Amino acid sequence: MNCEVNHCYKEANQVADALAKHAVISNEAHMYHDWRDIPKLAVGSYQLDKMQMLSIRISFKMGNWWIFYVGWIE
Repeated sequence: MNCEVNHCYKEANQVADALAKHAVISNEAHMYHDWRDIPKLAVGSYQLDKMQMLSIRISFKMGNWWIFYVGWIE
């Protein structure tokens, strides 16, 4: 059996990142069968992902520098 494991940064998969944040906050297991049931935190990222739109994530890191991440959602 061949197995390959790849790492994906949270900036590249914002829907999974938002769902993981929701799981930590709610401390409960959830299964979503429809996009209308997903948490509000993930809806915007989901819609951008579905439309294959460019995703821009802006975060403030260390001191007075702004870090911009611009990438395509896959």
